[in-house]
Amino acid sequence: MQLCSTRPADVSPSSIAKSCPRSTDAGEGKSVLKRGELWTADLGEPVGSRPVLLLSRDGTYPFRNQATVALVTRTMRAIRTQVPVGPDDGLDYDGVINCDDVHTIYLDQLRHLIALLTQPKLRAVEQALLVAIGIDCAEHV
Repeated sequence: MQLCSTRPADVSPSSIAKSCPRSTDAGEGKSVLKRGELWTADLGEPVGSRPVLLLSRDGTYPFRNQATVALVTRTMRAIRTQVPVGPDDGLDYDGVINCDDVHTIYLDQLRHLIALLTQPKLRAVEQALLVAIGIDCAEHV
């Protein structure tokens, strides 16, 4: 997959053109990127390359050059804002999707597709995100 590289070093993010070309799936005009995909992303120093989960809704990828992601980490704390992932999810180690560690990155920082999460795992991420931003559904029942 070819990702766009529209971020010149001397241009602020707000001035980047929104017409970044996207790779399409079988020529049908659908964005290849999909919410719930695990990707390897180059996050620069000091973080480096690490897995991230795409959180942005699918409809945004054809029009924006950025995506909201949650970082995957090996630091497991067994808290409600972390969702376990591992070999069954395409990783070569056990870790967690940390919904307390959400960032917006440029699409050209994405390097390699790892896997698409299952729907039950994605629902667990959605619940963890609600807890992370203080919308605890259990408190509203």
